[in-house]
Amino acid sequence: MAAKKAQMGYIRAYEQLKKGIIEGIYSEDRVFVETEVAEELGMSRTPVREAIRMLKAENLLVSVPGQGLMARRLKKGDIKNVYEVGEALEGMMAYIVAEQKDADNALALRESVSRMEEALACGDRDGWVAADREFHTKLVKLSGNEFLGDAIETLNIYINMIRLRYTRENQESRRRSTSQHREVCEAIAAGDADYARTLMQYHWRSLRQQIVSRLD
Repeated sequence: MAAKKAQMGYIRAYEQLKKGIIEGIYSEDRVFVETEVAEELGMSRTPVREAIRMLKAENLLVSVPGQGLMARRLKKGDIKNVYEVGEALEGMMAYIVAEQKDADNALALRESVSRMEEALACGDRDGWVAADREFHTKLVKLSGNEFLGDAIETLNIYINMIRLRYTRENQESRRRSTSQHREVCEAIAAGDADYARTLMQYHWRSLRQQIVSRLD
């Protein structure tokens, strides 16, 4: 019972700190001191120490010489690199799923794109974001490649950070993205693996260019 309680403690600390880092809640000059964090979260140092260890392993907390432990800040080059990796990973996933030539898989992806289109039509941003995430989650699962899945799961930490801090989605950007998802979906349904990969890579490249151009 005590062990389970301790585990719940560090998980809660980990999730709270991770959420704050990803959403940019902490100031850029914030130094994470174990005792101070424990006091803020209202818990002992032990679960906080474990949470900090996990966040360091994920590279969300980094040691800055002369300053201490600070939240990872993404520079323009980092953002470019993150989206280049996403382009490679999801391009390969689209290729794999298209090669399967499975009508049920194509239908599952079409359903998600249809939900994106419905949400777009009625201006439902939250519904659109949920359908978009559903599409990409399905793509990972349908690829059947657990190594690609693990890699994209790690990458999504940074994608979410970028999305919350740097993107400025609007109806036009969502319309463009929805159209790109539909094109990828139809290429997969047609079993055209090379074209599906090309379209998915173009989608990621477009996102990268939009975000990076705003930082110039």
